[in-house]
Amino acid sequence: MNLAQTQVALKAYIFHGDPAILAAVPSTPGFDAPTRLAVYAHAYRARLAGVLHKDFPALAAALGAEADAVFSAYVATHPSTSFTLRDFGARLPAFLAQPENVKAWPWAAELAAFEWAFCEVFDAPEAPILGEAEIAVLPPAAWASLSFALHPALWRVESEFNVLALWKAWKAGEALPEARRLPEAQASVVWRNAERVCQYRSLESDEAAAFAQLARGGGFPEVCAALLPWHEPSAVALRAASLLKTWLHAGWLSGLSWD
Repeated sequence: MNLAQTQVALKAYIFHGDPAILAAVPSTPGFDAPTRLAVYAHAYRARLAGVLHKDFPALAAALGAEADAVFSAYVATHPSTSFTLRDFGARLPAFLAQPENVKAWPWAAELAAFEWAFCEVFDAPEAPILGEAEIAVLPPAAWASLSFALHPALWRVESEFNVLALWKAWKAGEALPEARRLPEAQASVVWRNAERVCQYRSLESDEAAAFAQLARGGGFPEVCAALLPWHEPSAVALRAASLLKTWLHAGWLSGLSWD
């Protein structure tokens, strides 16, 4: 084998256990070729599992003794395909949402998604932050079709389990509560503020409905309509305006448009 062939064969052994490389690796006293190669295979998987422990610490704590086995299974299913490990854990929520994993840990995919949101917003691109000044100069006619663009350093998470309680307990160094299904789904937002600090906040039911409409491209009228199940029609516009002010102060919006 030349160097390029050896590299390809070593990768095939580490990724898939292909034995072709064995013929190119000499044995030494006490360390035959499979033993020597196993060192590299183990180091590769251990390094990737370590990345997952770092990016999903609350999930690892919640899984406990099973964390290593879960992360190793993910490594085997989704070997790294990039020169950087930044995005290696991106598919972990979907991996944990597979039926066999949901059966064992029904809450795990949601907790992974919540933790991954912090990775996403931390590295999200810069973008303008919409302020009240831009809103204040709008002509009255604009509000009939006004819509907003979300800042890219913002991530919405929907949870049917108490993942926020699990994450907050881990963050505080406390014993994690038992994972349980919530009476109703909980919406949360994770974002990076102007000081590049990642934050999160859960949303009240009416705010969650209004913000979901805005995130889908709905305009101010649609945001108002989403609030009707919780508020009298006469109070909807005021509540929508109050929420809009809250989102502006948090830096969640990046632009606006109207017809």
